[in-house]
Amino acid sequence: MAQVLHQMSLLVSGNLLRNRYVAKQVVWKAFPDHDGEARRFIYRMREDEEHYPKAIVDIRSAWQPDASQVEAPVVDQFSIEPDFREGLYAFRVDACPTRWSYENGKRRIVIRDYDGQIEWLRRQTQPIGKLMSARVTNTEEISSTKEKRVNVRMVFATFQGFIDVTNPDALFDAYGNGIGRGRAWGAGMLSVRPCA
Repeated sequence: MAQVLHQMSLLVSGNLLRNRYVAKQVVWKAFPDHDGEARRFIYRMREDEEHYPKAIVDIRSAWQPDASQVEAPVVDQFSIEPDFREGLYAFRVDACPTRWSYENGKRRIVIRDYDGQIEWLRRQTQPIGKLMSARVTNTEEISSTKEKRVNVRMVFATFQGFIDVTNPDALFDAYGNGIGRGRAWGAGMLSVRPCA
């Protein structure tokens, strides 16, 4: 493992919570040397009571973000070298649970029912270890418009629970790269802490 990850938190307009396409463009500005490359960062957006009506964008990447390129105040910035071990971890993740549908051709559809979302999470975390418990604490339908007026609709589900980690390398991969689809729109950033 022993890879350094960089994290930066930005204070942005609360309006970005409603337009994920614009938020994604703000995040990309933190990586000017990687324009045109495949995305190698994850991020999430969250409301912040201390700075209301502003919001916080948390960014995590193997690339070093350039705070001078972002037109938003930096609230926090640090580098970490996670050293995950086997054992019980508490987790939280905002994700977009989806599945393939073969009715009327092959296409990806959103999983909206609670049991289906939990089963989706179980499949996503299976390489990491055994999902001990999980619950959906919030579900939100997100609609965003790209610059060519293409409407993108997703369901973000907030999962919290506990996982017994048996593969620390898989946990590191999920921590650094996110889980599930919709990562380009601010989904999939995993927060974990070991349970004592």
